[in-house]
Amino acid sequence: MTLKNRYNAVWVVAKTKIRFSKYPVWTEPIYARTYTVSVRPIRVDSETTFINGSGEELFTVKQQSCPIDLQTRKIRKLDTVNYPSDMPLTASVIDEPFVKLNGVFSEADLAYEQRVFVTDIDYSRHTNNVMYIRFILNALSSEFTDRNMITDFEIHYINESCEGQTLKIYKKQNDGALEFLITEGQRDIVRAAMKYRPLQ
Repeated sequence: MTLKNRYNAVWVVAKTKIRFSKYPVWTEPIYARTYTVSVRPIRVDSETTFINGSGEELFTVKQQSCPIDLQTRKIRKLDTVNYPSDMPLTASVIDEPFVKLNGVFSEADLAYEQRVFVTDIDYSRHTNNVMYIRFILNALSSEFTDRNMITDFEIHYINESCEGQTLKIYKKQNDGALEFLITEGQRDIVRAAMKYRPLQ
């Protein structure tokens, strides 16, 4: 709330990459460690590694975040929101960069349409990032999730959507992976890619 009250800005996640080593087991405790891996003039890359009680790595999440001005909805430089210039950095666990998600989709790739409801939005009145992931997962079947383990997932948040708008969720197979696109009208809202392997 300090960022909003003092600088009229909020932190926004622009990209997320998740690498799964194994799924957590229902009811088992998991522990998280968050650290900063890179600081640029307009963005911060951070990671969170999750382990189980035995110390085994379950999955790591890499995120790229930036401050957005609440009035103009444009990216702010870190020095305009008093981000510490001496933030200590930690070596990245996910060492490869975010990929370019620019696949071409057609109407034949349309999985379904989804209206944005009041329970889908956050306090800024835009669709919550978590809901986009749910929309993507809903393009899969229970048969797919029963037979496969997701090993890598990357999502890029491109534009915002609002309550009452209708989103189109596209899905296609590409080189042994799945690609996704969410649009609203002529605008790309979200792009994502998912790698998986069969469960034995």
